[in-house]
Amino acid sequence: MSADNYYLIRLHPLGGYALIDASASDSRKPRARKRHTQPLPMIAIDYLTEQFNGLCAYCDEPATTWDHVVPIVKGGQTIPGNVVPACVRCNSSKKDRDLSEWLQTTGRQMHIAMADVLALGGEA
Repeated sequence: MSADNYYLIRLHPLGGYALIDASASDSRKPRARKRHTQPLPMIAIDYLTEQFNGLCAYCDEPATTWDHVVPIVKGGQTIPGNVVPACVRCNSSKKDRDLSEWLQTTGRQMHIAMADVLALGGEA
């Protein structure tokens, strides 16, 4: 397999990395197929859910969706470091806006775990 099919995620700020096979994701999901994206691998979903305690990355509501920090239409990818759990209200409100612009407009603040998650994708 090509090295392009793998990416590294940091499992804990103090160390511990995992090599993720991007091709192992279930690409049969209709929404992901329509958007030409791969869904997150289960290990990434578990990690992100744990990091945010099942809550939205932008408020204290339960997370029921996933938000691309850098929207797909602006070149964002579906990889750990660019995807965070979000409630429907925050995800719908943010749409395809830049994170800093949206946070400033709404007066919201990032969840404390956001810096670690953004570091996975090199955004921090």
